[in-house]
Amino acid sequence: MIRSIAVAFTMLLMPSVFAQSQPAPTKADVREALAKFIRAFDDLDWEHFRLAFDDNATVFYPRAMPQRANGRAEFEKAFKTVF
Repeated sequence: MIRSIAVAFTMLLMPSVFAQSQPAPTKADVREALAKFIRAFDDLDWEHFRLAFDDNATVFYPRAMPQRANGRAEFEKAFKTVF
């Protein structure tokens, strides 16, 4: 379950990565970022978890947030209840 949530979050994060003028991330980069994200979520490490998101991210987490959270202020408010 956590992995499917993490994959969904990674898909949300990827457009901001590709929009930058940096080289595309390698598979190893994506795996490392995903592992850090999952570890932060599993450990309830708020700072590392929140920093995995772009300020303009849109988050949908149906278990805790049945509505979309648009932007850092909205998704942090919603996820603080989880943490």
